[in-house]
Order: sequence, then C-alpha cells, then structure tokens
Amino acid sequence: MNSGGQNMRVLENVQPQKVFYYFEELAGIPHGSYHTKAISDYCMNFAKERELEAYQDAYNNVVIIKEATDGYENAEPIILQGHLDMVCEKENDTEIDFENEGLRLFIDGDFVKAKGTTLGGDDGIAIAYSLAILDSDDIAHPRLECVFTVDEEVGMLGAEKIDLSMSITGIPIAHKPIHRHFKIILYDRAMISVSNTFPDRAIFLIFRLQ
Repeated sequence: MNSGGQNMRVLENVQPQKVFYYFEELAGIPHGSYHTKAISDYCMNFAKERELEAYQDAYNNVVIIKEATDGYENAEPIILQGHLDMVCEKENDTEIDFENEGLRLFIDGDFVKAKGTTLGGDDGIAIAYSLAILDSDDIAHPRLECVFTVDEEVGMLGAEKIDLSMSITGIPIAHKPIHRHFKIILYDRAMISVSNTFPDRAIFLIFRLQ
C-alpha cells in the first residue's frame, strides 16, 4: 500500500469500504475521554451535510436521526448506539499528543493497527458502522436514531447525563423497560451486546466481527 500517496487512505481497500472510510476519519480526530468536542462536532457536521436531523447536548452527546425509507414508515424506530471516546495508551517509546494528534493507522497482515498506541476500535467501529448506514441510500430501514455518547471509558458518564429529550423515541433508550422485546437491524456481520448498567435503559454496542 502506498501510504505516502497524497490521496491514498491507509484503509482504502479494507472492506466494508465505507465503514472503514469512516473509521479512518474518526481515527484522525483526537477523541480520548474528556476530549470529545472535536469528534462530536464532526458527527454534527456529517449530519448537517446530509440534511439529517441532529442534536448535540452540553456534554457532547450526539443524536442523529434518519427517517424511515418507503414501506417502513410505521415500523418502530431503532436505535444504533456507540460511544465517541477511546482509551488513550501508548508504548513507552511512542511520542504522541493524544489531545491534539490523530492516530497513525497501518495494516499488518489481516489486522488494522495504530503505530505505538491503542486503536480506538472500542468504540470507533460502532460509530463508523452507524455513519456508514446513515450515509447509505440503498439500505431499507425504519426511522433510525443514532445515539453517540461520550466518556464511556471512564464510567458511562455521557450515557448517564444524556439529554433524553433530543427526539429519542425508539427502543431501548427512551425509558423503556429492559425486558421489552427489541427489533434490531444488523449491517454486515455484527454483534449486539446489552449493557445493564442502568436498570431503565439498555445500551446497544455494535462491533465488527473478524
């Protein structure tokens, strides 16, 4: 791969292409816990450019809404959730300013890695999948409510403080009982896990399965 090419992205040939396009975009934005304003603003700009309804609260939590496609107008809304912050750790001989520098991605065989640092796959891949779905014109879906919280890695702080008035009507975030039946659309190969941190909320996390 020609990593020195002016227009060549490191992950340009990694599939699903659109998912890893957004993952590389996110990796280039500093987004450690407590430092999520830039990545939160990126998501808001993404929504604005596509004329999607979007909200950002005082804590940098973001909600992006895409209305249902034809034939799914009466289906129950679905929430896709991920968190915007990452754990920032580096090797002893790596010099990086996590508050001002993005990650240096590279491909090592079948693996995507970051040079000398953590990758931010938790939970960057969930955000990347959500953005890819929002950016698609050929995926049929009910109303989508993408909920991006902050500071999960330091105690679920964003989820605890999120403003639930930000047009969240789907399941499971909007104070629905945790035992309620959920309908979830999976994009490509994905895994859903439920966090029971809060008794009245279930947080869905989407991860890429290798």
